[in-house]
Parts: sequence; structure tokens; C-alpha cells
Amino acid sequence: MALDRRNFLIAGGATVATSLIPNPMPGADVNDEAAAFIKDHVAKLRPLEVQGSIAWWNANTTGKDEDFKKKEDAQNKIDAALADKAKFAELKALKEAGDKGEIDDKLTARAINVLYLQYLEKQVEPDLLKQITSKANVVEQAFNVYRAKVDGKEITDSQVRDILKNSTDSAYRQKVWESSKGVGAIVAEDLKALVKLRNTAATQLG
Repeated sequence: MALDRRNFLIAGGATVATSLIPNPMPGADVNDEAAAFIKDHVAKLRPLEVQGSIAWWNANTTGKDEDFKKKEDAQNKIDAALADKAKFAELKALKEAGDKGEIDDKLTARAINVLYLQYLEKQVEPDLLKQITSKANVVEQAFNVYRAKVDGKEITDSQVRDILKNSTDSAYRQKVWESSKGVGAIVAEDLKALVKLRNTAATQLG
């Protein structure tokens, strides 16, 4: 929760929107407006999502606190852009026009619907968005840095998979499997807190 983590990985929603940008239809104001909104969204969100994806990669390959902090900061910038109430009001109007069949191009209407859902989940209190991102970041980092420990020795995730697949020692396999699930106890309280935060967001969204 993650992207979330992520709802759109690497290129994110901006790339999805890019692939759906149609040519504005002459004389059709609502189509022109929809195409312009998509173009503006891509221009604004693409660099933020690229930055966020790079930060995500660095954090999940190093496990370092400073890299997870950069990932959190990058996500907060994306959330702030998607939480823009004026932009959401414009997008909502376009979606309603599309629902009425006023947007002629199906790709345009599809892009507007995708973006509407992406913006909608961010229409909550800004502090709540940051709390959700922060708590999700804590949970993700805990999973990232956790290593199973058997007989006093840490085992990487790839070693765990190899042992579970190939070892003929059932007792040892059981110890490895049980230890690999030990992260659950570590993240339990943070995960419960994250669920409460997300439920609060869902309530705010109705």
C-alpha cells in the first residue's frame, strides 16, 4: 500500500494516461477539455512518478532508512498532486460528461475514468494521506529488511525458497518456514494501525 504501493508501478498512472491520449476532436469542446486534462496530468505527474519509482527501487534494493525516507517523500509529492481539489472538480465534471456519452472517443473516456479513480482516493485530509504513506512505508521496510533466522544464522529470502524447494530434511524445512513467517509479529501493530488509517480515509470518502 504499497505503490501502495503500488497501484501503478515504475511509470505509474502517467504512462497509462499517455497511452490513452487521443487526438482532440475538432469542434467537440468536452473532448478538447478531456484531452487537455490528460496532457496536463501527464506533464505534471510523469516526473513525480519517475522520481517515485526510482526512490522505490533504491529503497527496496538497499533497505536503508534514508532511502525509504526518500521513497516516502516522493510518494507524498505524488499524493499532493493527485489531491488537488480544483483539478479533481474538473476531472469529476469530465467523468460525468463521459458517463453521459458526451465524450466521443472511447480512449478519452477510459483515460478520464482511470484518472478519476486515481484522484478520488486522494480526496481526504492531507495529514491523513501522509500518515497512511508513512505507516505503509514502515510496514514495507520491515518486510524488506526481515531475514529468517534458524539455529542462530540469518537466511536470505532466496535461500529460504531454495531450502523449502530442495531440502529433504523435513524438520529443518519446518523451522525455516516458521522463521520466515516471523515478520508477521513484527509488523502486526503497524499493520493494524495502517488498516485503521485506511478505514478512516474510506469513511471520509463515503
